[in-house]
Amino acid sequence: MRRKKKRINRYRYPKHQRRPNLTRDFNSPSYKRWRTAVFERDGHRCQMPNCGSRKRLQAHHIEPWSTNIYTRFLVNNGITLCFWCHKNINKKETFYIPLFHKIIAYQLLNKLKTLKNGHNKTKSNKRHKGKTRLDI
Repeated sequence: MRRKKKRINRYRYPKHQRRPNLTRDFNSPSYKRWRTAVFERDGHRCQMPNCGSRKRLQAHHIEPWSTNIYTRFLVNNGITLCFWCHKNINKKETFYIPLFHKIIAYQLLNKLKTLKNGHNKTKSNKRHKGKTRLDI
């Protein structure tokens, strides 16, 4: 009499407990919006120090896509890298997480400074004899 082979469950969870959205869909509208927002924030340039390439750009998730469900589509969880820099950090992502967070924080600080400086230099209002709106 032949024994039946025990069937191995290749899934981590039973069918009724499987987590949704574990497969990445690069054509989904939310992914495309996230990607273009990351590119626009970074000025369509590679953000790796001493690179700045504009060719073959890719959006990289700073915190891993598979483990951080809630930060998948946050713009601050992405950074623009060229193909070569993205390939170089492969398998070393955890080492680069602090560097990428510093780069994004630096960008945000510079953007806030320019907004603050630009807000103080408003055009004069003719009705108030050369005084700016902030002086009134």
